Amino acid sequence: MISKKETTDQFIKLIILTIAILGILHVGLAFFNGSKLVLAEIPMFVPMLFGFEVVAAFCIIVMALGRNRVLHDPLSYWIAIAFINLLIGNIFVILTWPGLLANGLAIIESILPGTSPWLVSNEYFLMGCFLLVAAVSPWPGIKFGQNKKHWIISLVGWIVLLTIPNILIMVLQDHLPVMLSGETFVFSVRTITTCGVLFLFATAVFLLLRYYARTRDNLAGFIAMGGSLMIFVIIEQLMFNQRYAVMWYASRLIGMATFLIIMFGLLREYILMYKKEREKRQQLLESERKINELLTSITDSFYILDNNWIVTQANDNALAYFEIKRENFIGKNYWDVLPITKGTFIEENFRKAVNENITISFEFHSMLKDAWAEMHLYPSNDGLSVNFRDITIRKQAEERLKESEQLKSELLEKMNQTQQIAKIGSWDWNSQTQKVWWSFETPYL
Repeated sequence: MISKKETTDQFIKLIILTIAILGILHVGLAFFNGSKLVLAEIPMFVPMLFGFEVVAAFCIIVMALGRNRVLHDPLSYWIAIAFINLLIGNIFVILTWPGLLANGLAIIESILPGTSPWLVSNEYFLMGCFLLVAAVSPWPGIKFGQNKKHWIISLVGWIVLLTIPNILIMVLQDHLPVMLSGETFVFSVRTITTCGVLFLFATAVFLLLRYYARTRDNLAGFIAMGGSLMIFVIIEQLMFNQRYAVMWYASRLIGMATFLIIMFGLLREYILMYKKEREKRQQLLESERKINELLTSITDSFYILDNNWIVTQANDNALAYFEIKRENFIGKNYWDVLPITKGTFIEENFRKAVNENITISFEFHSMLKDAWAEMHLYPSNDGLSVNFRDITIRKQAEERLKESEQLKSELLEKMNQTQQIAKIGSWDWNSQTQKVWWSFETPYL
């Protein structure tokens, strides 16, 4: 269990510090009448801001989905969905924002001025919902993430589903309550929707911090950090509604900071994953080097086949025995490289060892050269390890010994026959073994 002391770490401290700084900033701006002090009016400021958010959301989506493909974690998946929603919503906001055209109308000219605030409320409400889900949902898991087809279908489905509410708002704009009248928001409708979004974000930040404390997933900490900034943005929209005032500009800039923090968090995760992958690659190369040294040190011939009969490893002795180059053996199908062994007792023993998961040893006369070999087969979950040695000298010695024993037996037989005819006998005493041998006629003499 993680103690309270352990949870008070960098993200908790950073969020507390951020809240304190923004609180002081708000008090200071309010003191200097920042909520009413109108700066230069820049009509294109908001569309440009939404354009930035579209680009930033796209980058976050790509990085979050890339992280999900590697880790198969639910958090990355739902963060990507949250920002897919934000990207789609911002595109619709830009298309419906009044004043983008020279005649003062929106790109979609039939859109009323009060439609874009509803689109903004919809996208942030859904984003709050997705952040909540990201903090608590165990789905999708590893099994779903490994199925690329289902993974892609789910993303396409979400894109379609998240586009529908925006289209419905545009179609039903004449029937929606007025949220914006001129340059002023209508208090009652705006208050209800903003308070709902505020509640969702506050709950999501709390749950994300709990998720971070439980899993130590740094991405959850960065998302919680960005969510805490969005809470201030929502509060500013709730309390200060004067367009182009200092507080109005400040809330938009803080919103931009939210995207930058999350992008930084994902980039940091990518760098950490790259470092871990590089370390694993170095460990793998080191393991391969040690394996190659081990294979080289083995005096016997040795090679490894995977479950598809592809040669994955082989030492120099095996290559020399087969009289084949490494590039023509490693990575090739064994039966294609040595077709002479296919359909023979070698293939039979290979398949028996793999199918029955048993170790097999046997001797055979090579089909490649006039030589004898002793082979040992060791099956595993990854394939088959083959160890063999040339035993020609031993077999030749055994054959000579066999011939010598046979010759000795023939000589003794002839000697016995001679002694029987001559009525003589003979005996022999081995002083080392203390054994006595006598001929057939000796007991009768």
